[in-house]
Amino acid sequence: MCLSFVLKKDRSFTFAIDKLDSDETAQQLAAASALARQVREKVVSEVDSYTYSVMCQHAGHKVSGTITENNIYKVIIEANNVLDNAEVPETGRCLVVSPDIYVLMKKSKDIVMETDIANELRLKGVIAMIDGLSVMKIPAARLPENFGIMVAHPCVCVSPTKLEDYKIHVDPPGISGSLVEGRIVYDSYVLDDKTKAIYYMEQSAAAES
Repeated sequence: MCLSFVLKKDRSFTFAIDKLDSDETAQQLAAASALARQVREKVVSEVDSYTYSVMCQHAGHKVSGTITENNIYKVIIEANNVLDNAEVPETGRCLVVSPDIYVLMKKSKDIVMETDIANELRLKGVIAMIDGLSVMKIPAARLPENFGIMVAHPCVCVSPTKLEDYKIHVDPPGISGSLVEGRIVYDSYVLDDKTKAIYYMEQSAAAES
């Protein structure tokens, strides 16, 4: 069976780096570093935000509740249990949390996290392990509003990138300096038969201290 997808996200940017500004800032405004910063802080952030939004929207298991340092461990193991009963593969599951929720995890007397993580996992954003889950701490700005926790298996989301193109034009017509351009065409999808592999809890009230 062949699946086809229509990519809805076609995003681009352009900006100029004046040659004099670059020279007077000791190349701190160099086009290459400016492009790298744009990709790191804007492009990656937007793609992450969109992907997590799609996953939360299409989660097969959605609940809401107040997460505190006293119940965070129970919330996590219950989420994992739901995926167990849904026959989701145990290997590779991830726990996605915001920095605020991660603080609650560290305060919880019931949680002992394994932080001796292999380098290849750290490069993928894994900072700890708990109950067999790889813990990923994602900035709140990249997560939906009132995000609590999400437990998911990597098989749930397909995130194709059709085009990713970045260019630096030096002294193009009309510009004394560099013109930086970028374009990315992408999307994210949760397959209908994989929704059961996502458990999402929305934080219904502010966490207690």
